[in-house]
Amino acid sequence: AQLMQIAEVELEAGCPAGALYADGLMLAMATRVQQLYADRRPQPLRTTRPLPDALLRSVLDFIQERLHGVLKLDEIAAHARMSPYHFARSFKAATGISVHQLLIRKRLDRARNLLISTDLPIAQVATRAGFSDQSHLNLHCQKGYAMTPKELRQRARRAILGEAGD
Repeated sequence: AQLMQIAEVELEAGCPAGALYADGLMLAMATRVQQLYADRRPQPLRTTRPLPDALLRSVLDFIQERLHGVLKLDEIAAHARMSPYHFARSFKAATGISVHQLLIRKRLDRARNLLISTDLPIAQVATRAGFSDQSHLNLHCQKGYAMTPKELRQRARRAILGEAGD
């Protein structure tokens, strides 16, 4: 029930990463229901093989090209010609992080670069980096960098000016 409530909140928020996160939650719910109500005895866990390097590069390129928009797990899995469940497990085995975590990291990197190299308002930086709005960027910036986007911009510019003054 808690997973369903979280998925509903993420989907209603309408944020680009929310759809991917909700897909992952739905997958977790389906797995949990199967574990609880399947008529057969649980099978021993099999180790998941990581994505082959060439396929991983292709998937990472696919994600990078669509970073600014809504990306769903089933779209990425279809690109890899795999089921969403198998893809998610193989991706994590290959990278050590979930697709959603990778997406947030890449969007944060893009936002950081835009904050440092442009004078765009933070709301526009958020949109161009693929976040739903400025508060969504703010949330992830604080989680990832322990500072707001404004603080990140100011510190980076002070560092650049300090280096140029040396």
